[in-house]
Amino acid sequence: MNAPEPLAESAPLAHAWAERHCDSCGWYHGAWQYLRLVGVISGITAESAFFQSALRAIARDGDRVLIAASADYGMLAQVIRAYRAAGVTPAVTVLDQCETPLLLNRWYARRFELEPVLHRGDIFDYEPDAPFDVICTHSFFSFVAPGRHAALVRGWRKLLRPGGRVVTSQSVRADYPTDRIRFTPEQAAEFGARAERAANGIDAPIREIATRFAERKTGYVVRSEQHLRAAFSDGGFQCEQFGPADTDCARQHRAANPDDRQSWRRIQIVAR
Repeated sequence: MNAPEPLAESAPLAHAWAERHCDSCGWYHGAWQYLRLVGVISGITAESAFFQSALRAIARDGDRVLIAASADYGMLAQVIRAYRAAGVTPAVTVLDQCETPLLLNRWYARRFELEPVLHRGDIFDYEPDAPFDVICTHSFFSFVAPGRHAALVRGWRKLLRPGGRVVTSQSVRADYPTDRIRFTPEQAAEFGARAERAANGIDAPIREIATRFAERKTGYVVRSEQHLRAAFSDGGFQCEQFGPADTDCARQHRAANPDDRQSWRRIQIVAR
């Protein structure tokens, strides 16, 4: 059974919930689904083939799934689709520092008669009642300073049962000129204008939402595949899959950053 994402329905919900529940991240959580809806970013969708293949292959190894940080319910949609295709009902926990994506995940899960465990907190402090079979996350390394990446992966290992896996992907930018990636004022204005052109009559101030997002969006630069490999190796993992996304993914991927298509490589990882 497929798990379609009702972005037209949930984008205004996310925007409204962000105004009520976000502390300093409303510009992000309130915008993300609108940006996916109009197509200026792809989120996890461009990598569906990877996540479906990886998750279906391991679904019968255990049903306990941790989604570690989530801009919206995009990763949950991938988990539901893959596990149901494998004939397994996942027992999902969603962890995030903000209430808004947790509410979105609950809203989406209930469409499939699932009730995820929601935990608001920091991954570095999280102590579950029982270990997980798999941790799923997307671009998490961009939100953590590179000096803490090894500690992050060691923390993931502690959250998993023996033989448990991490399924993730991450952009690598070898030649980026600074340690943080961000839009210039001109790029932010162009991003907003591009979102407005793509809006096709959506009843929301898309240009304002997109421009505000781009003005504030930043992330840590991951410079090499070797850095990622070392983080997993030092954290006690063996990589069962580690390599660049295929050409279809690279063509479809639209980053939430001022990237051109030659400035990054998308690395997809299954580690045990």
